Amino acid sequence: MRSHALVAVLAFGLGVAVALLAKGQGGDARAGRAEPPGAAPAPPHARTAEEARLKETLLEREREIADLRHRVETLEAGGAPAEREAAVPAPPKAGGPRFLYDSVEKGLRAGNWSEAGAATARLMPLLSEAVEITHGRRPMRAEFWGDITTNLGPIVTLALKLEEEGVDWSHPSVLANLVHATLREAGHPLQEAHADARDRIGLRFIAEDGRRRAAYGDATPALRRLLESHAMQDRFFAEADALLTDGQRGVLWPPGVKGVVGLDVFSGSTVWDEKLVRLTHGDRADLRARMHAEVMRELEPGAGAEAVLQQLVGEWEASLPDAFLAEPDAAQKADVDMEPTERVRLAATKQLALFEALLARAPLDDEARRRILEEERVLIPQRR
Repeated sequence: MRSHALVAVLAFGLGVAVALLAKGQGGDARAGRAEPPGAAPAPPHARTAEEARLKETLLEREREIADLRHRVETLEAGGAPAEREAAVPAPPKAGGPRFLYDSVEKGLRAGNWSEAGAATARLMPLLSEAVEITHGRRPMRAEFWGDITTNLGPIVTLALKLEEEGVDWSHPSVLANLVHATLREAGHPLQEAHADARDRIGLRFIAEDGRRRAAYGDATPALRRLLESHAMQDRFFAEADALLTDGQRGVLWPPGVKGVVGLDVFSGSTVWDEKLVRLTHGDRADLRARMHAEVMRELEPGAGAEAVLQQLVGEWEASLPDAFLAEPDAAQKADVDMEPTERVRLAATKQLALFEALLARAPLDDEARRRILEEERVLIPQRR
């Protein structure tokens, strides 16, 4: 399974930029099938010099992101000996983590949490500003994209260092330290008694996370792992929220970002970044046909499984409430990563039920079974 560390932090800025540029062009940059990671879409004719400059900046950042992804994939594959050795920096003397846990201590010490916390504290109001821009409530200023990318830098650096040490971005130790560092650098630090309580929460969730991961086997679908990671993170942040003041909540969740995939840093929604794909459709019959075609084309269960899939897709479509298939708002149309978390959770849950039933009831060869088990994309129905 691909790492989520870089995906989680890079999608905040990149997804916002794509959405805003799409809005400025009057089009939908993310509708239909998702672009391959790191791909640079050919920009249409720029109407203004400023728009052209922003497009060029976006393409440059996408190239940088592709290079970073390559670094992560190399590290996941083991990397060259010289690269592995150089990828482990000496622990910083300052800016270390507040919460240390034996199993991940080395990884946590490798990053500068003060720099990442300060950058995250500056990034959150920018993501709130992105919501205002996307909904047309304020214009996009020339410095906006530059501000986003500047503040992503320290967060990307931390994510890389954690990844090099084998610590996933969704690990409870990372969540606890990111909350603490962000609040401290924003001038709203946790009280010491609350910090101790956060430490105990972290210990409990680390134990739970370890049990969860240990229980998985080769027959556990990737989508189930994502859903359960999402649920764990959401429960972690819900318990952490009870320890916060209103001022601290305002730092972590400025207006418009809470519960939005791609914007809500302090939630389980980060596990969905780059996993979402539009499934455009007309009526429910069209939705069934498109879902059936998508599974047959992408997962190739084979002709022998088609009749079973046809029945299961019908059950999947019938289980979707009418409200779920309603017309999305402008932000969702502009960028699939700006979906409400609850909507994504429902889509993923229904899709997992479809996949698990297909695995249990359809005649599948080993390769087809592997493809279904490894599928991480979440298909989000969107009415045309």
